Amino acid sequence: MAASTNRAVDEPARLSQMRQAYADWYASLPAVPPDADCDLVVTERDMPGAHLR
Repeated sequence: MAASTNRAVDEPARLSQMRQAYADWYASLPAVPPDADCDLVVTERDMPGAHLR
């Protein structure tokens, strides 16, 4: 039987380990302070054809 192109099907334990490693890394990041919030101002001139409204 040929291997699947979706490695998660063939190696579920490896995917689980990778997910756990990511979750551990993400949990180690400091919290983003509330004053670090920003607004991205984009207009139709910046992105013609975008549905911004």
